[in-house]
Amino acid sequence: MTRGYDPQKKGMGPGQRKRNSRHEPWKLESDEVAKKWELVSIRRLLMAIQSNGDPGFKSQARNVLGRLEAALEGDPEAVTLASRMVMRKVRKPWVQHAGKLVRASKGHTISFGALLPRHLELTEEEFEAFDAEAEKKAFKSFLNRRGIAKHKGWLIAVLHGEYDSFRKLWRVHWHILACHEMIKVIDGLRTEPDFKKSKRERPRVRRSREPLVNIPRIVSYLLQAWWPNRPSGKFGDAPKEGRTDHRMGIVGLPHARWLIWMDGRKLSDLVMLVGLRRTTSGFKMTQL
Repeated sequence: MTRGYDPQKKGMGPGQRKRNSRHEPWKLESDEVAKKWELVSIRRLLMAIQSNGDPGFKSQARNVLGRLEAALEGDPEAVTLASRMVMRKVRKPWVQHAGKLVRASKGHTISFGALLPRHLELTEEEFEAFDAEAEKKAFKSFLNRRGIAKHKGWLIAVLHGEYDSFRKLWRVHWHILACHEMIKVIDGLRTEPDFKKSKRERPRVRRSREPLVNIPRIVSYLLQAWWPNRPSGKFGDAPKEGRTDHRMGIVGLPHARWLIWMDGRKLSDLVMLVGLRRTTSGFKMTQL
C-alpha cells in the first residue's frame, strides 16, 4: 500500500491520469493501454538482452520475450503473468468476484491495508531466488499458529512489491482485505518482530479505519499488473531520508529480472485465502 495514494479516494490513482473512457469501472487497463505497455515491456526486454552477456539470462529473457510477443498477437496459449495483456484477462474476473464478496459481506467490518514484513526487503540477488509459493505457505502457517482458523470472517492477501533503484532493493509486501474477526488477527501482528515498527520506520501493519468506499478501486488495487520503482534516500533539501511518493516504472535490467520472475509465477503463488474458497462463480465464504 503506497503512502500518498489512498484507493478509497476518488481522482488520481497510481501512475494514472484523469479517468477517461479507456479505463473500465474497476480501473482495469483497456486493451489499447495493455497493448501499449506490452510493447514497452518487449522493447525494454530486447534492450536488456542486447546489453547483458550472461547466457543464462539471455535464454530466460528470450523465453519470456516469446510469450510476450504471443500474448500481444492474441495467442490464447500465451499464459504468463509477465504480460499486461494476460494480467488484464486474469484480473477482470478476479476483481468482479472480490467486489461481489465485499457486497455479500455487508453488515461485517471490512478493512483494507498492507503488511510489510521486515524479512521481505530483498537484495537483487535474493529477489531472483525468491519463492512466492513457499512464502505464501510460510505466512499461512504463521497465521495458523496464531489461531486464525478459529476466527470468523475471511482474509485475502496478495503479494506485491516495489523496487528501490537508489538502494537496489526489492520491497515485497502483502496487500490485504480482511473481514470481521480476521481484522483482530491482523492488528495483533504489530507485536511480532517481523512487523514491529522501529522509531524511524513507517508502520509495517497498515489498514483502513473508516468504512470502505470506492470498492471497485480497492479490489483492483489488491491485485496489480505492475510493480513500481520507489527510490528512497535524502532528496533535495529534505532534513532526513525518505521515500518518494511518486510511483515510477522500473527500467533496465531490474525490469527484465522482474519480467522473468513474474513469468515463473502462477496466480495461486501470489494469492492467499483464509476463510474463502474460490470457484468459477466467485469466492465462497467458509468461516462466516
